[in-house]
Amino acid sequence: MTRVAPFAQQQLIMFNVLNQQKQLFDLQTQLSTGVVAQQYSGIYQNASRLVSTEAAVGRTNQFIANIATVEQRLALMDISMESIEGLGVEMRKLLNASLDGPESHVADMNDLATNTLSLVGEALNARDGTRYLFAGARVDRAPVSFAAGTYTPVRLIESDATTVDETFYQSYYTDVLGNTLPYAQGSFYQQIYFDKNGSLPTVPAPADNDNPTLTEFNAQDPDLFSYYVDRLNSAQMFATPKRDYYQGDNVQNATRIDEGFEINYGISANEIAFQQLITAVDAIANIPKASIVTTEGQVIVKKARDMIENILGIDATNGIDGLTDLRIKINGPRITLDNVKDRHEQYNAYASQIIGDIQNINTAEVIARLQSDQLQLQVSYSTISRIQSLSLLNYLN
Repeated sequence: MTRVAPFAQQQLIMFNVLNQQKQLFDLQTQLSTGVVAQQYSGIYQNASRLVSTEAAVGRTNQFIANIATVEQRLALMDISMESIEGLGVEMRKLLNASLDGPESHVADMNDLATNTLSLVGEALNARDGTRYLFAGARVDRAPVSFAAGTYTPVRLIESDATTVDETFYQSYYTDVLGNTLPYAQGSFYQQIYFDKNGSLPTVPAPADNDNPTLTEFNAQDPDLFSYYVDRLNSAQMFATPKRDYYQGDNVQNATRIDEGFEINYGISANEIAFQQLITAVDAIANIPKASIVTTEGQVIVKKARDMIENILGIDATNGIDGLTDLRIKINGPRITLDNVKDRHEQYNAYASQIIGDIQNINTAEVIARLQSDQLQLQVSYSTISRIQSLSLLNYLN
């Protein structure tokens, strides 16, 4: 029997039904995923704009991640600085107590200073994960070490309390004084004496010019030891500071936070304020207990107290960046970081709207179209079923 509808007409009907089925499937996919198409070919008119916008958002997100990393590092550095400031304040209280109070106040001074030195080192060895924060670009190793063979302790009086120790000034009297005197290089005693008085010492001469006893050191000039200790924070020592504790480098960290914009941030453990604090505390840690209350011991205690007050900004006479200045230096970039991050976030919000307009569906519209297509498909199925059930015999009957 021959169908009532021609074959070509039947094929056209089937094609339209299958096409409607695909359209219905596409609408169901859009509704479940929330996007217009699963491939760029489905939005070919706006594909180029979408790709470029998504790439820009990717770069912006990387900049935001860089900013977040820097902000975290600066926050950790500021916490370390707060700890170091607190240690400096407590050390100043201890030194004032030793100068103004009874001898019992200084009984544990060496141990307390030693502990303070260790805590300062720990604060400067702060890490962000496995990265050391105060090491410059040498982020793979601790920037501060007081290990023997690396660091020479600041001993201004030998353990027998009678010998001036020149080890602290080995770089000072060779690199600084040795370059300014009219002779190539004199002994340690001669260097210090000449620097103070402008002439060489005569008599009595120490038995060992490089290690004179305190009596010999002060024999020709009673103020020579005080002058020697004053060099702890002199301009000459600032020019050639004792930094053998520092294991980092002089490179300041930087990161890219925008197209063509790198920002430098952070500080290193070789700042003069840290060097001065370590020098002052270590000098106290190495005063023999029996010498703390002597005239020479009190000279060192007063000098250490003055140095710490200078670092804390209580008596800022040397014009160096104190701990408060360093905290300002740490936190200064955070304003720029916040401003740039806000700009990136505003761009991302704008870009997200563009991306959404291109690839996201209008849910209400898709649901309406889906319901309409479902109804049309049901009608099509019903029509096909009726057509297929027809024949010429049925028509004639």
